[in-house]
Amino acid sequence: MVIKLKNEYNFKEDPKSLKEVLNIDTALLSKEPDAAFKTKYSKKLFTLGDSAYTQIQFLSSLMATKKKEQPLYTKPMIEKQYQAFIERTVLAYEEAHLDKKYPDFRNLMLEYHDGILLFDLTDKMVWSKAVKDSAGLDAFWQNNKNNYMWAERVEVSVWDCKDVKEKDNAVKYLNKAFAKGFDEAAFLAAVNKKDPAAVTKVSQKLYLNGDDKNVDNYIWSNKELVKGKLPAVVSYNDKQIAIVHRLVQPEPKKISEAKGIITADYQNYLEKQWINELRSKYPVKVNMEIFNTIKP
Repeated sequence: MVIKLKNEYNFKEDPKSLKEVLNIDTALLSKEPDAAFKTKYSKKLFTLGDSAYTQIQFLSSLMATKKKEQPLYTKPMIEKQYQAFIERTVLAYEEAHLDKKYPDFRNLMLEYHDGILLFDLTDKMVWSKAVKDSAGLDAFWQNNKNNYMWAERVEVSVWDCKDVKEKDNAVKYLNKAFAKGFDEAAFLAAVNKKDPAAVTKVSQKLYLNGDDKNVDNYIWSNKELVKGKLPAVVSYNDKQIAIVHRLVQPEPKKISEAKGIITADYQNYLEKQWINELRSKYPVKVNMEIFNTIKP
């Protein structure tokens, strides 16, 4: 491949300059090249295509190699390193000219180049901006909060009872206590008076219809219960009860409750704004006569 490329790019050596390099005093290569050294070995060593390469370019590469590998400076070693230098130079020259030789490759590189620029710019104007701009995100949510609504939810607390007797005692107490409202501390003090572990709270949260199998079966399916007077108590099984505290009407979600989708929508909003600004600055004109000649 190197031989082919050398022919293609009309590789030509300067024998006199090459001889001077091959016969160099190796003691000079052990020192840092000074201005006089660089001037003395500034002659053209070979040409490749439209580029010329000098003695000092090869000698600098040679000295850099010595620092890494600590070779002995001999004429065969210098000749070997010179051939390796030619190979590296030829391949680098070919790589640098790929876009000129191959239009498809040039187009692909241009596509990557433009794509990376567009990605970075879009990240700056849209993606990262939406994540970092908390004030802008909050303002967007305030103006569009009705697009992010909770459906009806029910607040339910679940309680474990030590046995059927303790469960019956808890239900009996609650049915009487609900007339005055629900006081959790008073409830626990009453049912756990003899045994602190008789009734324990498992959880308390808001449920949508479809969030939990038990809530769906015992609460959402009972329309009279959901729409009736709350709080109310429901028996899940022999040792577990649920207290239905309240029915929560549809309301906007907080940013923290739907940050992902709100941020995504804010990004879309920023992108549309940005595109509109670009269209105002750089008007697009379509040649409809030509466009209409395109067949689907």
